[in-house]
Amino acid sequence: MTISIDADLQQDLHAIDRFLEKYKNDAEIVYGVRNSRDTDSFLKNIQQKYFMEL
Repeated sequence: MTISIDADLQQDLHAIDRFLEKYKNDAEIVYGVRNSRDTDSFLKNIQQKYFMEL
């Protein structure tokens, strides 16, 4: 088993517990998707929008 998160630790670390529970219930792959980018900085929002257009 491998758990991968970004080095900047912007992910919800509490979500890992929920991911592990899904894995223990026989899920082969567990991943998360952000619901909101409200906490991102102005610069991060611009970079994300640019990346999505590529």
